[in-house]
Amino acid sequence: MRALINVPLPDHDDKTDAVRLYSEKILTVESNGKIKTIEREAYKILRPDGKSYGMVYASYDSETKITYLKAWCIPTQGKDYEVKESSAVETALLGVDGSELVTDVRTKVLEIPEAEPGNIVGYEIEHEDRPYVLQDEWAFQSGVPTREAHFTLHLPAGWEYKAVWLNHPESEPVAANNEWRWAVSNVKQLSSRKICRRGAELPGE
Repeated sequence: MRALINVPLPDHDDKTDAVRLYSEKILTVESNGKIKTIEREAYKILRPDGKSYGMVYASYDSETKITYLKAWCIPTQGKDYEVKESSAVETALLGVDGSELVTDVRTKVLEIPEAEPGNIVGYEIEHEDRPYVLQDEWAFQSGVPTREAHFTLHLPAGWEYKAVWLNHPESEPVAANNEWRWAVSNVKQLSSRKICRRGAELPGE
């Protein structure tokens, strides 16, 4: 995150609340079908309404385990600081009234104080999943402009994948030793009419 302090911001207008400076998702698939995921995000807050990007949400259920959750803030004045998982509030599935009655999904909510204009906030989440379908989605376009986004896929020996791109030119990954890396940059913010993303199906052996 410190390396992002002086980087050029992606194109935006004066009504933009925040910009996403960096996004990374690392997906590691084990031979038994279990998936380990690391997600990293960093934003620069530009306007008071950008405070919402200082809220971190991590949902899980009986097939998902949150193994790491931590956030940080680099203020324009004062020292950098971190926010640990122990500060998170746990709730039922966020945004669904009575969700505790119909699903076992829970959400950990971690607030980053001082998500104020000029400050940089970011977080890292690690989780383990055993999904019913070996498929993942990389939503590299969001509600704010994105400077750079990365996706890394690790597969067991002998496995293969299929990638499908929606509303974005297909991009070939950099491949080496059962690892594939994709990257996009200067992605415009999400409009109400379309979304850019890359989906991957993992057929296995």
